[in-house]
Amino acid sequence: HYYTQACQCNGNYAGYDCSRCRFGYFGRGCRRRRVLPRRPAREMTDEDWVEFNDVIRATRTYDFGYRAVLEESVPGNASLVMTNITLYQFFVWMHHYTAKDSLHPDPAQRVDYSHTGPAFYTWHRLILLWLEWEIQGMLQSMGRIDYHTFRFPYWDWRGEVQRSFGLSSEELFSETRLGVTR
Repeated sequence: HYYTQACQCNGNYAGYDCSRCRFGYFGRGCRRRRVLPRRPAREMTDEDWVEFNDVIRATRTYDFGYRAVLEESVPGNASLVMTNITLYQFFVWMHHYTAKDSLHPDPAQRVDYSHTGPAFYTWHRLILLWLEWEIQGMLQSMGRIDYHTFRFPYWDWRGEVQRSFGLSSEELFSETRLGVTR
């Protein structure tokens, strides 16, 4: 009951304080609807990949207002510490936390619901949309006027068909594309 009363945003607003546009909307009053198709990864140029990886690297230093409680262990003394976390750290933690096995008393019955259950596709789609939305917010706060156009590319996994477009799976996961974001 509490959450239906305390956490509802009106109109096309969203966020913990209702100050952001909900997913799919942008602009003054969150009135502009956006439908941006995802770009196939094979159609991205080298410059597109540089830009994409620069954005992902920026998430590693961007403090987007979330905090985490961490346990600091010193021999003989453990304490909890509240610390700022970056956008990247938050989503790494969220993925790691949800991938933990359930706490069933029988270890043989424990399940990683985010990877081995029917929610695999739904959960990963949701977290990627959420990450995309947060990256758009990051880009907007950095003054990027094209912030609302950021989208993750998609990869068509139909195999050898991709080779005719000049980008194999090996190339997709190379150092200059999705493999490494130093």
